[in-house]
Amino acid sequence: MSFFLPLLVSLIVPVAAFASDTSKAELYFLQGKWDKAIKEYEAIAVKDPTMDNLMRLADSYLYNNETGPAKKTYEKALSIAKRPEAIISIAMVEAITDNSLINDLLSLFDRYGDNPRLWRAAGIALMHSTDDEQALYYFYGAAERDPADYMSYFLIGQIYEIHHNFDEAIKAYKSSVKINPNYAMALNNLGYAYKERHFYTYAIDMYKRAIAVAPEKAGTYYNIGNAYTHKNMIKEAFDSYKKAIELEPLFAKARYNM
Repeated sequence: MSFFLPLLVSLIVPVAAFASDTSKAELYFLQGKWDKAIKEYEAIAVKDPTMDNLMRLADSYLYNNETGPAKKTYEKALSIAKRPEAIISIAMVEAITDNSLINDLLSLFDRYGDNPRLWRAAGIALMHSTDDEQALYYFYGAAERDPADYMSYFLIGQIYEIHHNFDEAIKAYKSSVKINPNYAMALNNLGYAYKERHFYTYAIDMYKRAIAVAPEKAGTYYNIGNAYTHKNMIKEAFDSYKKAIELEPLFAKARYNM
């Protein structure tokens, strides 16, 4: 899809429409609804292909595991403005798809060592290469340099969760949620970490918050059903599994638990 329309078309689009569309797209982005964020930012980028809009679209592709479209969109952003963020992001996608290129990404620290995007990019690339210890170092570095970086804390939580260090996962997810209370994936994962530590009441509270943000996610209903089961709240568990199946009829684990 081309991001450019004839000048005449762009001139007749009301400025207020851009503000409204961007607000909706940004809400989806902050909620972690990547497919919806992509759809909105694609439409915005057609009308208003600025560097910032293209970078947000590319980030949405990246977090939705669509590395091909992400790289193309970062490259388009770079063609508009030679900003470090685009250079870093292109190198990150290349390192994700080819682990042998991680050193090329890390070499950018000579020029952009204070840029928090570079620290987060290094963490993401190293996480993909399963070098979790080094990934943690860079994610913490990113969060230290950018107080608004909820994503690095979320990814830190994921690493600790993978290694069953749920106490540290809880700390990281709580930091992510404190910065961005609307990130449904962080809320859900914090609920899971609480559940694994047998803090079922806290888990249920987090799952409820995740459902309030993203009521279309069958997995969250399944998860809260498990927490209800541990609390011996059988009716609530049954209703939660039933809702998960309504949203995803082939959800075998939910059917089994129900």
